Amino acid sequence: KNEQDSDKATAPTGGLFARLKSGLSKTSNTLTAGLVGRKKIDDELLEDLETQLLMADVGVDATDRIIRQLTARVKRNELADGDALYHALAELMTDSLSRSDVPLIIPESDDPFVILVVGINGAGKTTSIGKLAKHLQTAGYSVMLAAGDTFRAAAVEQLQTWGERNHVPVISQGSGADSASVIFDALQSAKARNIDVLIADTAGRLHTQDHLMSELQKVKRVMGKLDANAPHETLLVVDGGTGQNALKQAEAFHASMNLTGLAVTKLDGTAKARYARRMITLKHLGKSYAGGHDALLDINLHIGRGELTFLTGHSGAGKSSLLRMLALIDRPTRGSMKVNGHEISRLPNSAIPAYRRSLGIIFQDHRLLSDRTIFDNIALPLQISGQPQELIQRRVRASLDKVGLLSKENEFPAALSSGQQQRIGIARAIINKPAILLADEPTGNLDPDLSREIMNLFVQFNQVGVTVLIASHDHHLIESFDHRIIELSNGQIVGEH
Repeated sequence: KNEQDSDKATAPTGGLFARLKSGLSKTSNTLTAGLVGRKKIDDELLEDLETQLLMADVGVDATDRIIRQLTARVKRNELADGDALYHALAELMTDSLSRSDVPLIIPESDDPFVILVVGINGAGKTTSIGKLAKHLQTAGYSVMLAAGDTFRAAAVEQLQTWGERNHVPVISQGSGADSASVIFDALQSAKARNIDVLIADTAGRLHTQDHLMSELQKVKRVMGKLDANAPHETLLVVDGGTGQNALKQAEAFHASMNLTGLAVTKLDGTAKARYARRMITLKHLGKSYAGGHDALLDINLHIGRGELTFLTGHSGAGKSSLLRMLALIDRPTRGSMKVNGHEISRLPNSAIPAYRRSLGIIFQDHRLLSDRTIFDNIALPLQISGQPQELIQRRVRASLDKVGLLSKENEFPAALSSGQQQRIGIARAIINKPAILLADEPTGNLDPDLSREIMNLFVQFNQVGVTVLIASHDHHLIESFDHRIIELSNGQIVGEH
């Protein structure tokens, strides 16, 4: 490589690691809120801290180690009060991180340095690859990307967007191509073009699926035909909000791929809010009907403020039943159901209308009134609540504009296509500016192109902070979006990725 670039053997990591610590500091504020200002350190305070650490999903072993070390320092009279305990806790947690702060070293070589990126859907692989590419460019390296996630429909396009943004070449073969073949071609191209670093994306395969792990091993074998040492780094990307499940992911991926690095994402974003700021919390939720039929069985689920989540499963799996519970169209037989911190399962009937004004509900069959104009259909919730006409007109037109149908306000539902009617249903659902959108099979009767348009609308609402929960049986469609997927079967949660 160029002699003037000889000082680039170590990619600077201080900025990235500083942001990691910054993200964790926000969690630390939650953990230690009860420490600062406490004059006395006693057993009760240490027990409270232990509980907070466990609730934050620090883990049993790590929590036990931290508490034992802090207790030993208290007994040696090294810590006088809550403030001292706070700083000692910060030191222990920072020290644990610092031991993992190993720089990414890219040695001088005539061959490309290959980084293989693995992880489940929704962890943030594509975004991490884009940021890593930019980081390495800034350090003086030439970079190429390999679009090896050929399973998720939008993955190739997303990586190409990152490539265009950073002026980095992207090697791809389109959706459905053989991942190993794509990465093999990319490595050949990187060698021919004298590229410093090749970063290869892979499918967001679940760590519990052995046959998909075998696909990853195939990628590694195929790369070995061109470079016996490739990949030189195998990086696992995990969502910082998944807690202890991240350890299970790491163990499974390491057993198959011999991991060399870990990227923890979303520590300071909405994913962490799934734990610190829960919008929906279901605990041991169940619903039984007459005759002994169980529609829902022991549902435990947390959905964060501003999170978009898909519910999927076979017909009768419990998707619609779960949405009906949250909308209080039906009531659970047992368990707890909290929305925005409030228990709603026992909400009195008189309070249900006020609660539903915080929701937007979208049905598969639209449920539009055929004898009313589009404007009147959307305005109905505001008219029922007695809102002034000026506000109604402003909000209705704003809602229509958001779904791209402002010109249809004087039409009747029968004059609209099925896709347009579904958009009207969405416009009606957002008229009250709800904090939560619940959608039951919103694309069930639409063709693939219209289905994607409708789903993109939900993504747009989610991007401005709305919590979105969508029930859909269209696996191919929802897998193409980089969001959390909860799978139901026979009334139970059987999977998540």
